[in-house]
Amino acid sequence: MLDRAKPIAARYRIMLWREDGEWYGQGVEEPGAMADGRTIAQCVRNVREAMAAVVASNTEYGEPVVTPILDQEGRSSKAGWRSLATGSAQAISGSGSFAMNSASCAALGLFAVRT
Repeated sequence: MLDRAKPIAARYRIMLWREDGEWYGQGVEEPGAMADGRTIAQCVRNVREAMAAVVASNTEYGEPVVTPILDQEGRSSKAGWRSLATGSAQAISGSGSFAMNSASCAALGLFAVRT
């Protein structure tokens, strides 16, 4: 069940923020899926796992699975977003937060930052 949930969760967006030297993340489509990590990549990986667990649980118990926003919009990339290398994203994000499409950016080692 979890293996079937991972591709869906990989298309969900993730909101990231840095606080007290740690990265925190939360699913946009599944805001109850949260995790943290010492690095952006570790945090993203942990949030993706949490979102996949939510999707798998919803599927198993017959609950609705949220359609990824990208699929709702009917396009694979969103205007106004640009990709940055991991180091650049970390450097410019500071203590603020940003959202990213984990499917298209994290798989390439890139992160989308709202411009």
